Amino acid sequence: RMVLACSFPTAKMPAMRDLLRRLRSLLRQHNLGHVLIVAGGAHPSGDSVGTLQMGVDVVVIGEGEVTLPRLIERFLHDQTY
Repeated sequence: RMVLACSFPTAKMPAMRDLLRRLRSLLRQHNLGHVLIVAGGAHPSGDSVGTLQMGVDVVVIGEGEVTLPRLIERFLHDQTY
């Protein structure tokens, strides 16, 4: 199991959307569906629904210093996140 975390501002949203699209395609091609993609930062916090629609699995809103480690621990131990 793997976790990919990204953070981005709104100005980088178009590039991130394209990157996520390519990444999801590569993950499918290599049967790596077990990668959890987490997004945080200014844009995901302000547009969580739009960010989820871009292809991330989870959006961390606000400061992620406490949330992200807990989320990863639950994911890696097969618990609901």
